[in-house]
Amino acid sequence: MARPSQFDRNEALEKSMNLFWDKGYCNTSLQQLSAGMDMRPGSLYATFKNKRTLFLEALQLYFERSSKAFNERLNSQLSAIASLHYFFAQLVDDLAKDDTGRGCLMINTATELADQDDEIRKILDDMFARHEQVFFATLQQAQYEGDLAAGKDPRALAQFLLMTVRGMRVYSQTRHSRAEFQQLADTALTTLK
Repeated sequence: MARPSQFDRNEALEKSMNLFWDKGYCNTSLQQLSAGMDMRPGSLYATFKNKRTLFLEALQLYFERSSKAFNERLNSQLSAIASLHYFFAQLVDDLAKDDTGRGCLMINTATELADQDDEIRKILDDMFARHEQVFFATLQQAQYEGDLAAGKDPRALAQFLLMTVRGMRVYSQTRHSRAEFQQLADTALTTLK
């Protein structure tokens, strides 16, 4: 007799993350989740409790993955300023190649739910603050290395760069021009001169 296949919680969570990313929280039904995760509703509830808990775990998974890429790109070059340029070059590549129009799950969630749900707003604030902190540390390093003028404010620049990234990701949901993305990135990087 064949052995039943082992349930892979991480695989199911990844499938739910992609469904929420495609459709948003409100537009993703439990039936769609059950079908997309290949789980019966009872198993879904037993494993993840409810749709909201599942969503929060999926959002955390997305954050962990995006943070890994964020950190790797900002620590990838010999100098901090070169890492910032590399980061934006990679962002332009990502946006130009993405034909899904999904944008960023964190930003999509902020747009969909942050004004209605204090807990989610606080979670997102923390997530974005951690990305801002990585920019801040990189900018401080660039200042230490002499590639960012002493008169520049690394905190204000970190906030500006993060807002630029967020804006570019939203922009990419309707526009797919590499030249436009590159122009936006170049304009943002001029603030570092």
